[in-house]
Amino acid sequence: MKKWIVLALYALLSGAPRVCGQNRPVLAQAHKATTPTDSSAFIPNFSIDLYKGNKHMTKADLNPQKPLMIIYYSPTCEHCRQLGDSLVANLHLFKEVQVVMVTFRPSQEVGEYIRLCHLEGAPFFIGTEGLTFLVAKHYGVQTFPFIAVYNKHQRLTAIFRSPPMMKVLHHALFSERPIPVPVQPQPEEVY
Repeated sequence: MKKWIVLALYALLSGAPRVCGQNRPVLAQAHKATTPTDSSAFIPNFSIDLYKGNKHMTKADLNPQKPLMIIYYSPTCEHCRQLGDSLVANLHLFKEVQVVMVTFRPSQEVGEYIRLCHLEGAPFFIGTEGLTFLVAKHYGVQTFPFIAVYNKHQRLTAIFRSPPMMKVLHHALFSERPIPVPVQPQPEEVY
């Protein structure tokens, strides 16, 4: 029990991303178009522990000739679960895409998320970066889900700070240049 309290306190104080839009100033800015910036234009040198097969994955394991979608999520976030369900329902749109789903939460929660969203058969790389927050810090993630989209030339084409429509996400993956993406505001939540 003490271990979980210490981990929760560390995550809270370290600037860990907040679940499902609890950071209102970011959502207030979400109505503006979000375009890629120079600081996030490259793929971070990430290191994640995959849930499937207890394997480790880094940037070097990616195919540089395929589009890439990096999703930073929380297994307990309702919007993230809805995104997972949408991805499963639209797998045909992403069969030529590398999908890397990263969280800071423990592997047990990743497994529960995979089960709840029926991602067992999806060809995605799903895992945890633990408490390094390397990916979260690289992109400045403050709310979930967060999606960075790279085309087949490894150029960042879009950043989504809330769940996009699947066709818009697909278009961004196969775009040759960055596209402005109007971020849809998330519904207000009662806490």
